[in-house]
Amino acid sequence: GKALIRNHNQSKNDNESKSDPFSSWCGWHNDHSSLTGLVIGQFVDTQTGKFLEGKPDPAAGLYIRSRTGGLFQIQLPKDKGVSVNNTLLFQIGESSQIHSGGILQATPHAVRGANVPKVSRESYAVFMQPKWDEVMNVPKGVNPKNAQSAQAAKQLPSRVPTLASRYGTKTCPFTTCNYAAFTQESLSAYH
Repeated sequence: GKALIRNHNQSKNDNESKSDPFSSWCGWHNDHSSLTGLVIGQFVDTQTGKFLEGKPDPAAGLYIRSRTGGLFQIQLPKDKGVSVNNTLLFQIGESSQIHSGGILQATPHAVRGANVPKVSRESYAVFMQPKWDEVMNVPKGVNPKNAQSAQAAKQLPSRVPTLASRYGTKTCPFTTCNYAAFTQESLSAYH
């Protein structure tokens, strides 16, 4: 796997778009890896470097989109003993979507920035992924076109490319596309 420390810091010129409040920090996307483990994001005062208690903006933080189109803000349960210090989150990525033949579907997610000056959001993610040369096959007997359900594809946020636009293509064919080629297709689709 690969690890990434994310620092989502609103720039001086960032004004949240009324049409897309997720665009200024970490916009909508699916991870193309198999599984992402991440710690709960914490907000930091950029002048002192100290962690802030709670969220400076109740609307800020990690959001996911369900297969049926529901929008959910990820929050810790109010249970005693549950905290940012002892909780890990996991998200399904598109490689698991392919390898399960569509039984699992990737989790579209985004980070909405705090509408408060001098605040950053810190998190740590570990991306678990296939080997670079592993062929991205669905299970035997499964049509690779079914790796993304029509319902899930229909509910993707507008900036998230469908799996069909990157898997089963000329440069990433169903029968020979390996994880390295799938990664290249995925990164090119977002950037």
